[in-house]
Amino acid sequence: MINIKKIIICLTGTFLLACHTPQTEPFSFNQALDGVAHIKGIKENADYLYVTAGDRIYSIGNQGGEFPETGFHVPGEMGGVWQHPIKLIDSYNISITDQTSNFTQTLDKCDEFIAYPFSNQFRYNKKEQGLMIVRSDFVPDHLPVLAVEYQISNTGNELRNLEIVFEINSDLSPVWLGERANMIDSGDMLIENENNNIFAVKDSLNNWFAGITSDADSLELISSLKSEMKGKGINLKLKTQSIALNANEKYTIRFYIGGSIKGMQEINNNLIQAKNNIETLFNEKKNRYAEIDNTASINIPDTLLMQAYQWGKYNTDWLIREVPGMGRGINAGLPDYPWFFSNDQAAAFSGLYGTIDPQIFIDSWDMLRRISNETNNNSGQIVHEVSTNGIVYDKGRMEESQEFIVAALEIFHWTGNKEFLKTYYDQGKKVWDFLK
Repeated sequence: MINIKKIIICLTGTFLLACHTPQTEPFSFNQALDGVAHIKGIKENADYLYVTAGDRIYSIGNQGGEFPETGFHVPGEMGGVWQHPIKLIDSYNISITDQTSNFTQTLDKCDEFIAYPFSNQFRYNKKEQGLMIVRSDFVPDHLPVLAVEYQISNTGNELRNLEIVFEINSDLSPVWLGERANMIDSGDMLIENENNNIFAVKDSLNNWFAGITSDADSLELISSLKSEMKGKGINLKLKTQSIALNANEKYTIRFYIGGSIKGMQEINNNLIQAKNNIETLFNEKKNRYAEIDNTASINIPDTLLMQAYQWGKYNTDWLIREVPGMGRGINAGLPDYPWFFSNDQAAAFSGLYGTIDPQIFIDSWDMLRRISNETNNNSGQIVHEVSTNGIVYDKGRMEESQEFIVAALEIFHWTGNKEFLKTYYDQGKKVWDFLK
């Protein structure tokens, strides 16, 4: 006989259990960075620069969370978001409007900067508005997309209805020596792209594109004006849907920025891939940096020296650039030397021996050998400096050729790669003919 009373009790218990099941908090960079090595900035260094780096795209600003016009190779333009061989964006920021009080808060200098090995974080404590905002920037490996996360916490006692506006200043423009490659900058313009909630900017005379999207349900363009920053960009303001934030509640939103020198389809694909897989991409890079930690690790009493050594390994990884159609290597430095020098990489090799995956040197030597042979008619002369648009600034002197081929031998000693040895034995004979 069916016992209705027992069934009701069981169902009631199941219902109560379901009601009290803890809700899984959505993935956020802010929470995922818990326990990761970091260095906290000091306010006196707010004007010092930082980089959020990937091998395909990077962002440079200052530790106050701003984007000063910095650099000399392309005067005032070496900061912002770069996807070589072009610059995409001068700056980005959000403003938050409390729709009850009608007060708008635009983020200015942050209250705290925290550098992580593969991310950077900016904390804004807006006590008067009852808000705590954490901005976390991240770039995945091998994907030209910058993800900018804002986690907004209501620290007050009342419900807040908030409107969020993401503001960017575009600046699609060429890398150094662009004029020699017929890369002539012109004004940016907004182009129609209603697919996938993506807004796009194009250089009016070149196939240079920048795209912006969000994981918000919808973005609405509220203004498009000429940028007041240096260059020929435009200022875009994009509004998300309003949010209701209860007391002590958090809301996380991410914006994604990517570019292309081919067309919008490439941007669409990259932005969608990043948006749909951001947690996986974050964890993959986090795990790769754990491998960096464990490779050639040291444990010594001088903890400050040990920290400097560890962050030196991170810094090396930040300098790896991959430029489609050109190659992959370690650039000379940021913000003003994001391209390739043969003697710099040869000198860096001896300091990095055993601490890094040797494939980066194999890739870099192949790129420099190919460019040198094309530039110097297979003479054995190795170029000194080449921009990320492929333009050689200095064809090289004797020292570059010597350092290049000596380092090639050491790369073989490290890897035992006989195919590499064969290639560079042949190159070495050319170098010897050049040096005689």
